[in-house]
Amino acid sequence: MWLSFMIPDFVPVPNDEVLLTISLASMVVGVIFIIIGIILYFILKKKEKNIIPAWIVLIVGVVLFLNHIVQLLI
Repeated sequence: MWLSFMIPDFVPVPNDEVLLTISLASMVVGVIFIIIGIILYFILKKKEKNIIPAWIVLIVGVVLFLNHIVQLLI
């Protein structure tokens, strides 16, 4: 691994399998946020209300999803 540095003993570091599970779960949460953001966008747009909350949920979902996709590819 190219990021090889000493981790102190008092810092708990999960093994690779747990890290993979966390990344997959976060990726699924990101997809759920994206879907909720899209649904909320169309609901708020139809009611002619402020669509900023929908964009916030959508952007959080995209960031979560892309972050963990990159982590799984490395």
